[in-house]
Amino acid sequence: KNSKENVNSSKSVQDKGSFSFLLNLEKTQCSLASSSPQAQQQMASAEGRARWLEDHWFPAQHRKNPSIRFSAGGSSGVKIEGPLAPGETASDFEMHWKKKLSSALKKIETEDLGNMDAISLRDSIPEEDPEGRGARDLRSLERKLSVSVVFCDNGHVLLAGQEAKLQKKCFEIRNMLSHYHWRLSGTDVAFKNMTGTK
Repeated sequence: KNSKENVNSSKSVQDKGSFSFLLNLEKTQCSLASSSPQAQQQMASAEGRARWLEDHWFPAQHRKNPSIRFSAGGSSGVKIEGPLAPGETASDFEMHWKKKLSSALKKIETEDLGNMDAISLRDSIPEEDPEGRGARDLRSLERKLSVSVVFCDNGHVLLAGQEAKLQKKCFEIRNMLSHYHWRLSGTDVAFKNMTGTK
């Protein structure tokens, strides 16, 4: 299946010339999975991609289309709503934005860094850090690289962004996460992943 087919299912509402639809990336992607491990991987991918859209794609699209509202719909959902243009049908509106979503998501990958006790890890990162490893610094790196760090409720931490950036540009982010995870648990996840140590 291609990425266009990954954005075909949604819930929609029309009211007095305004239209909205909610797309659940988790459901659409998991429906394409042929095995349970693949389904679990797709669930993580959906959450990471939804967060990347919220952090980076939504703001850019809103600047270009101020009458359109973009928001998250749960951990892996995307909601788009706005007025219909003259002569535009609800179906036209939905298809237009699904094509844009599909195009954006073609470029985005999600990497699962593993179970890092995500919520505790997130809460352990100070807002300011004199060595440049604070939450403010993390957000700055996310903006600079157009990537998203996702702290999931299941304990896992995800990185979402363009594949080349995940592979070559996220060294500082990985080190920062590994540093605070090591302080929490005494385990350096980044080192384990690099060496293959279990």
